[in-house]
Amino acid sequence: SIMSVKRHEAPTTMTPLSSSIFLILMMTIAVSSNFSIVATALSTTPSSPWDPSPWRVTLNFGREPGTTMPQSWGKSGGRLVLPVDVLVESDRVSSKSDDVIGGDATPLRLTPMLGTGGTRPTFVNAQGEQTVEIGDEGGWRVSLPPGGGKTGKASSLNFYLDVLTKGASRNDVEIPAERIYFLANCWREKEFQLGCRAIEPIERSYRRAQQKLERKLDHDTGDRRLDGTDALDTIAAYGDMAELVRNRDDRLYKLKEAEKIFPANSGDVSKGAWPGATEWLAVSPKGGMAIRKKKMFGEEFQIVGTWTASPLQQIPHQQ
Repeated sequence: SIMSVKRHEAPTTMTPLSSSIFLILMMTIAVSSNFSIVATALSTTPSSPWDPSPWRVTLNFGREPGTTMPQSWGKSGGRLVLPVDVLVESDRVSSKSDDVIGGDATPLRLTPMLGTGGTRPTFVNAQGEQTVEIGDEGGWRVSLPPGGGKTGKASSLNFYLDVLTKGASRNDVEIPAERIYFLANCWREKEFQLGCRAIEPIERSYRRAQQKLERKLDHDTGDRRLDGTDALDTIAAYGDMAELVRNRDDRLYKLKEAEKIFPANSGDVSKGAWPGATEWLAVSPKGGMAIRKKKMFGEEFQIVGTWTASPLQQIPHQQ
């Protein structure tokens, strides 16, 4: 498993290898999770590519497959959901650059919105409503896919937020009071449309293979040789079924690989204004989040849950 990522040196900036490992780490959990998001409509599209844009980021803390968090953390399978409203800005962060998100570049600013169009981050546990304090400034960066854009392949949206409240918990899930890193696929408008066209035939091929298999297995209209009335026919039918299953599984594998770079289930993908272009940004509903832990001989990223994002601005004619 690559869920426990270790580096044996502590460079001042993240190396390309370390960056790619972090990307694989986060996308592995992102692809394995299934969460949906709903956009909230308040305003209109920006007139400038550098206009700030408000979004709601919903943090879903809980144990995920492959995490190296302590075994007692989230063992019950419970979740802690925390919505955080942020203003995405085009100015650079004022604090020290983060080598995970920024690398050699300084990340751009992500500011929690408290009482200025946003709501305070709260959740409910056995003691009632609890408020979580988030640091004044986070950072974000969008990285193009290898080879650049114009292919429909996903860019990577990376950002971080600092949790300041200690001991915020619900059952056996406690929010780490430290910097939390987020990653998800994203696409600008034209790239999103190209990606949808690229994945559509792959999705269609899988659906057809699955439907063909189901027709053969149908109790009323399926392959009667599977009834077992003739041994030789039954053996032949099982051979045909095995081939149909292999065909379906091959197409399913290709679909899962495509979903790592193209927008799957496009109706569930949230779209909103984001600094850097007047085109809207589509954010995958499958995002991963992790914390960074130093070890005796390096460091690792520990997965602490998933996240989704929805714009607090409406864009005209979302597609």
